[in-house]
Amino acid sequence: EFSEGVFKKAETLFNSAAKLEPKNHEYSFFRGLAVFRAGDRQGALKILEAALPDDPRTEVLRVALSIQNGADSGAASLEKLLFSRRHRPEK
Repeated sequence: EFSEGVFKKAETLFNSAAKLEPKNHEYSFFRGLAVFRAGDRQGALKILEAALPDDPRTEVLRVALSIQNGADSGAASLEKLLFSRRHRPEK
């Protein structure tokens, strides 16, 4: 359904799959992606924030939507993404 562009049906199927296999977080991600592709970007963000709060893809979507809301909001979100988390350096 997702690859055919039937995003509402795909969202329903991914939601069912996520409930059946809650440890497989990709179902929740793809549910959010289906909602995003259907045009509900804020709805997609809500799904990702609830299911995958620590996933970097959630933060990227949050920043992308913030940028769309205006330069100041986007700049603040991007700054938070870039400078509030520390990653271990590569060896």
